[in-house]
Amino acid sequence: MMNSIKKYKMPADFKKKTIQEYQNLNEQYQGRACVSEVYGQMTDYAPGLGGRDYQDLPQVSKSELEKYVKYCNAHGIEFNYVLNGSCMGNQEFDADFHPKFSAFLSELYEMGIRTLTIALTSLLEIIKHHPYPFHVKISVI
Repeated sequence: MMNSIKKYKMPADFKKKTIQEYQNLNEQYQGRACVSEVYGQMTDYAPGLGGRDYQDLPQVSKSELEKYVKYCNAHGIEFNYVLNGSCMGNQEFDADFHPKFSAFLSELYEMGIRTLTIALTSLLEIIKHHPYPFHVKISVI
């Protein structure tokens, strides 16, 4: 029987102390279990692109996200940016949306984000043709 490592994905609270605690747990349970990923999103960009009500999320700016992602990456924990809203009011089919969304994806990649979670297949088509190679997870929202 193969012994596989259990990998946990946790919602981001955007606190460095939490990442430090995850790293401590990862060291304590090395080879058995780890927190491999945290997920979340900015609250000052594109309301409606996430699966949760913005009022329920930690308020995070672009600058704060960038610092947090770098901190996560430095501690061996990946950041997964969630774009898993179930409806965008068809703006993803508007030609004006594509260049803006593509520029946003470039910003995320340059911050160090390599994984996205999405719910809409229409976004997958845009991401698939983006020059940066994101790993995409599908949400069931």
